[in-house]
Amino acid sequence: NYFGTLHVIKCLIGDMIKRGSGTIVNISSQAGFVGVFGYSAYGPSKYAVRGLTDVLRSEMKPLGITCHIVFPPDTETPQLEFEKELKPPETKAIAGASSVLSAEKVAESILTGVKKGKYVIIPGFEGKLLYRVIGILGNLIYPIVDWMIRRAQKNK
Repeated sequence: NYFGTLHVIKCLIGDMIKRGSGTIVNISSQAGFVGVFGYSAYGPSKYAVRGLTDVLRSEMKPLGITCHIVFPPDTETPQLEFEKELKPPETKAIAGASSVLSAEKVAESILTGVKKGKYVIIPGFEGKLLYRVIGILGNLIYPIVDWMIRRAQKNK
């Protein structure tokens, strides 16, 4: 996730700088703004993509290059179907009944966000709401997540 993103940018950024224009759209995840039980490898890599994009946004804007960060929810893909079999109960409890978006809906949201010049692009209402709630609650989100995990562990 992080290194793949970084290597592609390193290959393309020089030409964008020479032209004085370009658009970078990096894909993080909703696991990139809240730590999720069972995602100890995936989550940090998505946080890293977020950090990279935050820095690039600041550094590239004066050079005419726009940056966007996307935080998609679970998306209907073969990978998600595979993951469902491996998710621990705690992860399933945190995900709860959250909506899964089609790949087409996620792509449409990305294109719309880029056209509107949005830096942060969050497909779907639930993701936008979660992002705002985390922004408001800050560290108070962790006791809520801890409670959800304890509840899931009791129900195993």
